[in-house]
Amino acid sequence: MNRHFKDTRYYVRRAGESVKDGLSEEVAPLRRRVAAARGEEEPAGRLDQLKARATTGVTRARAKVERAVVRGRERIERRRGTAE
Repeated sequence: MNRHFKDTRYYVRRAGESVKDGLSEEVAPLRRRVAAARGEEEPAGRLDQLKARATTGVTRARAKVERAVVRGRERIERRRGTAE
């Protein structure tokens, strides 16, 4: 019996989350219009935050790769210089 109540609580919570997400999605255009009428900037959405974070990560990764390439070239040059 306890297992059934546990399952029920899980599904009720999931249903509540779905309702919240659905309402947020339906109200979003109205929220944007009200913010525009009040002269407020639209807050950055989750997708915008993720894009910015991804861009930052790519930039960091690119810089890290470039440093590794420079160090590798320096090592090669040192070995070539000492081998001759």
